[in-house]
Amino acid sequence: MVKTIHFVVAFWGEVYAKAFSEYLMPSLLAPNNLPKLLDAPDVEGVLFICTTIADLDRISNNLIYAKLKEFVDIEFIDIGERPIERAPSLHMSYGHKLAISEVIKRKGYLSMLSPDAILADGSVATVIEHVSRGKRCILFPALRFDEQKCVSELSGRGYLKTDEIINISCRELVDVGLDNMHSWQKTFEFDKPYFSNVAIMAYFPLPDLGIAVFHASWGIAAADLGSLPLDYLSDLDADTIDGHFIDRCFFAPEHDRVPKLLSDSDDFFMLPLTPGETMSCEHLMSEYEGEGSPQYMNDIKLLNIRIFVGSFMSNDFKRWAYKEPSILHKGELNEAARSRISSKTDIILKAIEDPEEGPPVHFHLFANSMQEVAAINTVTFPSLLTRHNLGSKHISKGSSLTIYGEPSALLKF
Repeated sequence: MVKTIHFVVAFWGEVYAKAFSEYLMPSLLAPNNLPKLLDAPDVEGVLFICTTIADLDRISNNLIYAKLKEFVDIEFIDIGERPIERAPSLHMSYGHKLAISEVIKRKGYLSMLSPDAILADGSVATVIEHVSRGKRCILFPALRFDEQKCVSELSGRGYLKTDEIINISCRELVDVGLDNMHSWQKTFEFDKPYFSNVAIMAYFPLPDLGIAVFHASWGIAAADLGSLPLDYLSDLDADTIDGHFIDRCFFAPEHDRVPKLLSDSDDFFMLPLTPGETMSCEHLMSEYEGEGSPQYMNDIKLLNIRIFVGSFMSNDFKRWAYKEPSILHKGELNEAARSRISSKTDIILKAIEDPEEGPPVHFHLFANSMQEVAAINTVTFPSLLTRHNLGSKHISKGSSLTIYGEPSALLKF
């Protein structure tokens, strides 16, 4: 029986249409991406382009678009112009919902792509292999890189020429990405004083090789929607697909159903490109001054991770996936790198696992204003009090919580 992978991309507007034409489309044509479908007797592909009529006109009049048709059928899904009252992220979700509902009807596989991303050669071949073997859900790391810096380096290396295929290996594309991470992405480096207090991920450098990333941000490389009920799509009316969709649809460890995580960049690597000025965190990195001892700072970071995995932003899948490091590497992993990955995994597990598997953690909060008091009362405390944080099964004996601040503020707790 032939399995069909429905590659889905959703966008609108001239900027994203240009990115799709210059980044994603040419990289899909690398020899071990969509062309690899010709070597797969039991797997075929369809490309769903969810966009507007005007944007379809923008992308369809070039040689790369015409060449895509040699390997996949292309189908257009009209998402119309974004209504003024609908957030951009939810208009994208609207496009995803239209495409997913069609994939469910066809009992096919879904693959979610970003229009403003470059896909390394061999990534689609990996997906085809897992689909052919019957894997139900395959996921890839969803990270963020600086568009202007990456484009400049790629152009300097001879890529991104008009009407030419982008054929770049996983390791070379990782090399470009590591040198040009988005400033937002950089705020998740665990050992830096500016490590984010919303710890959706934490990464550790592997000197001269790459990084090990622990995270809850995963994209769908391929997922079998053949048995998915249509009413599951209601999640996308008020949330994006990276919210709770994977947890609800594909994570059931009690029934031995867990996704395959493509955690080695040699197997799959996508380079999503975000303008440097969008969500820029350069000011935080340059102005932040750490306080306290290294152990004190480490406790704060562990607290941030524990708060996230136990918060409403997380779920059972994300807590499970956060423990599995994604390894982005530009060269062969050596013994020193493997040892470092193992030791950093232990650190992350101490923040997430049950107390009998981790040491006591000493939490510190600061409240020097009424705004900070309000934030702690409405966000921090509710998150801490979930069963995954300060609940009796998720906190080590000997742990403590200390609140510092002005007396007038402390009286408000």
